[in-house]
Amino acid sequence: MNPFAAFILGLLAGWVAEWIIDWLYWRKRLAACQAAEQNCKETRQKLEDELAALRKEYETLRNAQIPAPMAEMPNRGEPVEVVAPLPDKLQRIKGIGPVIEKKLNEAGVFTFDQLGEKDIHYLREVLGDVIERLADEDSLLEQARQFAREKQQKG
Repeated sequence: MNPFAAFILGLLAGWVAEWIIDWLYWRKRLAACQAAEQNCKETRQKLEDELAALRKEYETLRNAQIPAPMAEMPNRGEPVEVVAPLPDKLQRIKGIGPVIEKKLNEAGVFTFDQLGEKDIHYLREVLGDVIERLADEDSLLEQARQFAREKQQKG
């Protein structure tokens, strides 16, 4: 065979092999990537629409005139503002330190009464993995109830 014909035949065979590889592998990957890109664009658009709606709702609520909480006095019927109870020193309970007290306060628990009304599941939800360091959640709640009783007896 003539060297020139062998060269042309080699070029032709290489081109056909490259075309087959391109057709079978790269074009399928390109189609998959384009489909994933389209899916991402659709998801992004949905999230942007949702964010715009939430921003609009936020602005509406922010601009709304919300009155202060009011309650009626038992005998007079006169409205008065509700006053939050004075916080107790929750660290008096054995097993509660500054970190746990801060987490309880962030969850809206400020007094022994409030803590005594809660259960173990609530503590685990609010405190998360911090509760694992405590020896006994039941003891914690019982101490809170005891301090609440003592507080009521005093005053």
